[in-house]
Amino acid sequence: MDIRINEVLAKDGTEIIEIIKDEQAFRMNSLYRPVAEAEKFAEQFSEWSERDVLCIFGYGNGIIPEAIRKVFKGTIIFYEPCKEAEEYLRLKNRCVVSAEGAQTYYLQSVSDKGKLISLLENVITYSNYRNVQCVSLPRYRDIFPEEYAYFFDCIQYRVRALKANIASAKYLGQKAVDNNIMNMLFLPDGYCGDGLCDRFPADMPAIIVSAGPSLEKNISVLRKAKGHALIVCVDSAIPYLMKCDIIPDYIITIDSNKSLTLFDDSRVQKIPVIATFESNYKVLEHLKQPEVIFVSTENTYIQALYKSAGHSIVRLKSGGSVATMAFSVCQYWGFKTIILVGQDLALTDLKMYAGGGELGAEMLDNESLRAMGKELLEVEGIDGNLLYTYADYYSYLKWFEQVIEQNPELTVVDATEGGAKIAGTLIMTLGEALNTYGSERNYQDVILHVHKGLAPAFNAQQRLEVKSVITGSSIKLKSLELRLKDVIKKVEKCVDDMRHNKDIEKYLFDVDYEIREVCSMYDEMEEGYLVQRQIDATELEHFLQIFENADNEAKLEQYLRIKDYFECLLRAISIVSEKWECVSDALV
Repeated sequence: MDIRINEVLAKDGTEIIEIIKDEQAFRMNSLYRPVAEAEKFAEQFSEWSERDVLCIFGYGNGIIPEAIRKVFKGTIIFYEPCKEAEEYLRLKNRCVVSAEGAQTYYLQSVSDKGKLISLLENVITYSNYRNVQCVSLPRYRDIFPEEYAYFFDCIQYRVRALKANIASAKYLGQKAVDNNIMNMLFLPDGYCGDGLCDRFPADMPAIIVSAGPSLEKNISVLRKAKGHALIVCVDSAIPYLMKCDIIPDYIITIDSNKSLTLFDDSRVQKIPVIATFESNYKVLEHLKQPEVIFVSTENTYIQALYKSAGHSIVRLKSGGSVATMAFSVCQYWGFKTIILVGQDLALTDLKMYAGGGELGAEMLDNESLRAMGKELLEVEGIDGNLLYTYADYYSYLKWFEQVIEQNPELTVVDATEGGAKIAGTLIMTLGEALNTYGSERNYQDVILHVHKGLAPAFNAQQRLEVKSVITGSSIKLKSLELRLKDVIKKVEKCVDDMRHNKDIEKYLFDVDYEIREVCSMYDEMEEGYLVQRQIDATELEHFLQIFENADNEAKLEQYLRIKDYFECLLRAISIVSEKWECVSDALV
């Protein structure tokens, strides 16, 4: 594709540009009054709010963006798909997009797509994802249709991912809270995932085994991979691997409500388990696995416990599935070559899982699926043909594509031998992938040595200290619960006295002081993370409403709001405290 930038003068003397694509000229501004026309185009955004996010495809010579910036109050993301136009902007010293006040403006180039993805993750958040709009500057969408499709798809994926996270939080929120607390039972004797970073041979690839239907096609080759690659098996693929007498190096399980029946084979109990603090704690109990490798959490309380022992545990990008989390773990551990097996992300042969039967008619009918909260989509298969997939599978597909785009140093091989095409992967059979990237030497003894050399996250003294901290937290939560009950009673008395026109000045100062004290007590507690998760899981909408329109309230309204807030906290703390006490008692 041949592209050039041609500068011309408008009738009023303003410099404008033409983009010459394959010898066809596209004028990017009005030939008569470009500034006035730009201001007219920008008027449509003048009434938008500060919460809005405007994603603009194209930057041109800056005339239209400058007009938009003058009237738009929210956040703007400019994405210039034309490298030649960007070079023109640099020559003219117009490519620096500044920040003014609370408004932030960005300029990104198609020459670095990975930065666009990171930018969207930082800018589009739970607070504004409902207020995101995508627009194109005049002519840009026609000139760069493929680039626009990529830009629009990235934005849509980010918004869909946030929506899916919210839906998941509502559906699994209580289970997530329960697991975060109950998994502390395995914390003192468990491992931290940072202990396996850069410990495996540099030339060894990692194979992530998923349960897609195509796993049946390469199961015999997978057996030969043992020792020549690290084999990480997702939990849903375990029964099929056990049936085929293949023992992976690690199992990974992260789902909050994963079925225990997947782990019934007695051989599974001898396989190291990778988990997060939201993994179903009943699975770990079922496996009788006290020595779990915890790899990810955003729980600040847990992070602080690990930090006290010199470890670092962060929230890895999960992507929403156990396979995407497995990918993040392998990347975190330092693997530069990752081979995907059984990662169909589509209904290959009209089946969902390896070893499973064909889907019933209701699972292929959109009307029936919508009633179950699902949706059937078409995607391109690795052979170029169209396949059916579900919306959640599609989101995992886009996650893989975006992470691969962001990490060009990784070699990602799709050895699935079926299923949806994952852009950015090398498509091979598993045999070809092993011949190309597998270690010639059998590293099975090395893999076992690396794992056996992994020390528990806490030494004997630190284990006692961790147990003491957890027990102390149970006491702190109970203490806060009692303080809240006491302050709520005093606030209720103030409200009642004010409603009966009684004088409250004589004890108003003391009550306000106690309100501040209990708020400070809660704010300083690391345990507050799980209290907030409990609120998010059970009454988030009500909690958010408490803080709406709080300006310029009379004292009575302020106290009513405080009472509502404290009661909300009290309900959450009571639930968390009860479960925490169970863990505390078990650890003593």
